[in-house]
Amino acid sequence: MKKRLLGWIASPLTGLTFGAVCLVYQTVYTMVPVRLAIQGSVLAYLSPALAVAGFALLAVTLLTQPRRYWNREMAPCWGILLALALSTLTNPGSGLTDNVKTFLWQADILLPVLGASRELGEHPSAPARKALTAAVAVLLLAADAAAAQSLVMGFRMAYAYVAGRDEVFHQGVHEGRLFGVYITPYVGSRQTALAMVAAVWLLRRAKGWAKAFAAVSLALCGAVCVLTGARAVLLGLMAAAFTVTALWWGSGHRGGKQRFGLVLLALTAAVGVFAIYTLSDLGLRQVILAVQNDAPQTAAETMPAARPSTQGNVSSNRFAIWRDYVRILADRPEKLLFGYSPGGYMAYIDREYPDFFIVQYFKEHYPVDYAAHGQVYGAHNAALTVAVSTGLAGLAAAAWCAARLLGRVAALYRQGRLRWEDYAALAAVAIMATAMLFESDVFYVCNPGALVFWPLVGYLWGRGKETEERG
Repeated sequence: MKKRLLGWIASPLTGLTFGAVCLVYQTVYTMVPVRLAIQGSVLAYLSPALAVAGFALLAVTLLTQPRRYWNREMAPCWGILLALALSTLTNPGSGLTDNVKTFLWQADILLPVLGASRELGEHPSAPARKALTAAVAVLLLAADAAAAQSLVMGFRMAYAYVAGRDEVFHQGVHEGRLFGVYITPYVGSRQTALAMVAAVWLLRRAKGWAKAFAAVSLALCGAVCVLTGARAVLLGLMAAAFTVTALWWGSGHRGGKQRFGLVLLALTAAVGVFAIYTLSDLGLRQVILAVQNDAPQTAAETMPAARPSTQGNVSSNRFAIWRDYVRILADRPEKLLFGYSPGGYMAYIDREYPDFFIVQYFKEHYPVDYAAHGQVYGAHNAALTVAVSTGLAGLAAAAWCAARLLGRVAALYRQGRLRWEDYAALAAVAIMATAMLFESDVFYVCNPGALVFWPLVGYLWGRGKETEERG
């Protein structure tokens, strides 16, 4: 009985279930009304409880089935964790509590969750596929509810400045963008974009009412994704269209003569996404303005037909942010190897570089976060975040993961074995990877982005290994 129980705990299905529960929790936690309700209740302890549960799951698996994680396939994940541990050890007393929490969650995501997803890709099972479909349906329901409420706010031109526990949020329409119920427009855009990929995946494999549900989800989430106006996500959608189109067309049309046509078709798909996004944005805003013209004006703001011009600040401050982080990294070459640690680098920057833009601007515009958490402007770039947190060691581990992913996808492509699930996974990974050029929400965090990105990376690792073995 005891052996059976331990085997069940260490099974890949348990790891997938744990990841799905974490993803659902983190997803709803990005919605302001739910977040406020959780912060004021006993549910606030659920996040640390999940972290401990994940570590217990990891410990049981290492004791009962050590080869599941102690193997060559999981080496890149151990590389990330080693870099994280070394950055903490070389910065003693600097954000130690936050670093321990970060290590705990990173281990939970990279080992039980990614490991289970890798085994699903390598050895797909009917129960795991059913569990995955159920998790996608639950997440789409949550995304639909949030999207519907956000659109209601958009059409009513509603706005509220909401104070939470040591943080504040804009809700509704603000500065011509639809924040909706999400904590930031980028978070709303990212999550609705990923929900669109899930809806298309479900639309392809579902029947009857499930297909109708997927179609409604696609429309609702697509509308919110467009109105949030996150350019990083738009570029991600274009990158996803390019990648999927190129791989799909190329798998059936090989040879040098086909390459020009392949690139042209993939570029057309990317441009098509841009055109659909832009026209949908203009169309939706015109509809909103038409509704407002026919109704009494009670809103605090109005949504313009187009977003405010970004002329003069086309980078949304990112050029200034990146410049400051590069200067900080260059100041102390001895810290380049292991960085300043994820939990310690912001305090170090605030202390040593108080006059830098990333400190002054954040202090002026986000005083609550600055005072409550000692935050400064994040790097808004995954490579810079990894470099300042865990140095060249972290960058090498991240590059290892990327090389493994590209190699496995190339193996799938060469064998002509890419299937519908693989294209969906690649689309989501492409969206996240592109957004990582402008945001920092995958490495050393536990959020919906990380809980989507890493399991899909693991799944594609497993799929590629299966193909290599069969080939």
